[in-house]
Amino acid sequence: MTDNVMHSKTEVVEVNGEKISYRSFGTGAPLLLLQRFRGSLNDWDPELLTALSVSNRVITFDSIGVADSEGQIPETLEGAADFVVAFMDALKIQRANVLGWSLGGMTAQVLAIKHPDRVEKLILAGTTPPAGSDEVQFAPDEWTSIATKPENSAADMAYLFYTTTDSGLRAALESQQRFERLYERGVRTKTSASIIMPQAIAARGFIDNRGNWYQRLTHIERPVLIANGDSDLAFPVINSIVLHREIPDSKLVIYPDAGHAFLFQYASRFSVDVNNFLGNE
Repeated sequence: MTDNVMHSKTEVVEVNGEKISYRSFGTGAPLLLLQRFRGSLNDWDPELLTALSVSNRVITFDSIGVADSEGQIPETLEGAADFVVAFMDALKIQRANVLGWSLGGMTAQVLAIKHPDRVEKLILAGTTPPAGSDEVQFAPDEWTSIATKPENSAADMAYLFYTTTDSGLRAALESQQRFERLYERGVRTKTSASIIMPQAIAARGFIDNRGNWYQRLTHIERPVLIANGDSDLAFPVINSIVLHREIPDSKLVIYPDAGHAFLFQYASRFSVDVNNFLGNE
């Protein structure tokens, strides 16, 4: 992993009176990363950050109320998207490419619909549209119960994010080792269990299509790259297919023998796909 990721410092910016923690890597056009459910600054695989930062100014952050950032977590994804705009304002970023993973991908959809002038291009990774079609499927109860445990073990994380094949288990172990080297705590959950409820409420409102977000997917006018693993338990690949069908200017990439963390398992390949999409290659 490159020095700019290994030795990057956590910075703080004030957003609407709250101190928000963030990090920035590389140079180029800004690429804003929106994190998953319960995810923090320390839940991005360093190999992914390294690969993306070669051609982009990658910006990661603890969203409002998460981990080291102050404030109250919004109980709607519309509120979460509005916060992203305020965060961009604080960093004096008028427009950015946006990569949203999982819950972050849901927020990214709302962001692109409500604030289209702030988004250049959009990458939706391992995420879902709202339940506006009978085709859309959601995580089994076992996945949800493990994802909401107060603390997750390495075995939990392997189940949540990877496949059970030899290559999937190897990818889980390799990612865990990278996390251990950089963050010194491995991949187990690092955020407080107190963030589960407000984030779950916000996600549920989106998933239940309050606000007609499903019908408004056709209003996304920016180029969109949709990516997923073929064996994602959290948001099955059919959900990505539905997103691709509903969003007019979209491309779809599916990675083989990969789960919810396909972007870590295939960090180099995914980053090439992202950079090609952004016009960096």
